[in-house]
Amino acid sequence: MDLQTSQRAATEALELLEEPSTSAELENRRQQSAGNLLSFFNSVIPEATRIIAPVVEKYGFPATQEGAAAFTTAIKSHADAPEIQPLFARLVEKFQPMMPP
Repeated sequence: MDLQTSQRAATEALELLEEPSTSAELENRRQQSAGNLLSFFNSVIPEATRIIAPVVEKYGFPATQEGAAAFTTAIKSHADAPEIQPLFARLVEKFQPMMPP
């Protein structure tokens, strides 16, 4: 994906992930799995993947966990661009486990 497409794609994915109902559900799952990577990968990742699946497919990737990973990798290729950097950071945050202090 080029820079503009990556910016659009990241924005669209974030819009879905940050809708109040989905954001609350993901945060709840993240908190419940805090410190437990197995739980995180069995609960949060599939749900986040399901949420962004329409955007992932729209940009030519399969609506699977592997497709979501490829989608974020494509966006990451522009992570140094000022317009992508904050979007990418927010997107990645949704796919990172909460670890206890």
